[in-house]
Amino acid sequence: MRVGIEDTLVSAGLTYLYHGRPSSHACGRQGDNTALHWAAMRGHVEIVKLLLSFGADRTAQNAQGRTAMDMAQPQWSYAYKFVRTELAR
Repeated sequence: MRVGIEDTLVSAGLTYLYHGRPSSHACGRQGDNTALHWAAMRGHVEIVKLLLSFGADRTAQNAQGRTAMDMAQPQWSYAYKFVRTELAR
């Protein structure tokens, strides 16, 4: 069974809620992106807010040295402006 990115994000969000703190492991094999990286890249504003509210590290870098802010780009999601606004707070 293949787990999609959205399933991974929901799982990471639930883990944050259950434990009350962010986990430090990467959520995905491509470039060691965290759940925050994936949510930012996919334009999931509400998940970005959730992850940040539970202490996700907005300065964490993936294997390419990119932060979640770097991942929120127009070519990946039409909602990138909203994601970038949340990450900049």
